[in-house]
Order: sequence, then C-alpha cells, then structure tokens
Amino acid sequence: MTFLVASGELGQCFINQINDLRNSRQIFVYCRNKHYHEEWTEFYINSKVKRIHTELHELIDDLKLSVNDYLEHEKDGVFNEIARKKNTTDAIDRFH
Repeated sequence: MTFLVASGELGQCFINQINDLRNSRQIFVYCRNKHYHEEWTEFYINSKVKRIHTELHELIDDLKLSVNDYLEHEKDGVFNEIARKKNTTDAIDRFH
C-alpha cells in the first residue's frame, strides 16, 4: 500500500495516473499555496488526495495517523481472516 507525498505542482501533473492506481491509498500534497491546490483537487471525484499541507509538522502528523489507521485495519482484517479459517476448519472437523 502506498501513501504518496507530492508537491502541489507534481501532484497536479500526475493526479490522473496516481489516483487510479489500486495500491495507492492516499495522496498528501505539500505546498506553499494551499488555496490554489484545494481548487484543482475539487475536480477529482473519489480523489485520494487526503489533505493539502503547508506546514511540514502537520503533514508528518497526518501521515503518521493515516499509516497507523491503515495498519490497525490491516491487523483487524488479518485476525478476522484467521478466525474465519479456524471456524471453517472446526466445522469441517465436526463432520469427520
């Protein structure tokens, strides 16, 4: 899974290609002109652009939260899959 940090200019150039990639989860834009970049990101329906940051520490905090949230959901998904497989195995064992 990819979390991408791009400058506003780079993000604007490549948003069409990046936004449709299945393994790209979120795009964070780091720029000086937040208002300008908010305008062009509004035109992308289901955009993966999460936020536009002008402060590095805010970008880092937001990125950490997003990665931790993703990892927590992944962990939950793995444990749910293990439990499902165990229940299936237990059910099969009861028939033997």
